[in-house]
Amino acid sequence: MPGEATETVPATEQELPQPQAETGSGTESDSDESVPELQELLESLSGNLRISSLSSQNQMSTRALLQILT
Repeated sequence: MPGEATETVPATEQELPQPQAETGSGTESDSDESVPELQELLESLSGNLRISSLSSQNQMSTRALLQILT
């Protein structure tokens, strides 16, 4: 069971798009096109945070049980 407690959630920082400041267009159409992508990214990040939080809670619960049993 120790193997299960050490599983990690994949880092999403590597998936973040690079800023597009070099293009310099700054038009409203450009910003409107990126909104769905940002929403998808936000949903993905919040999902990973929930998974990470649950994983941390499970690890703490497992440690508490092991301390009680030993």
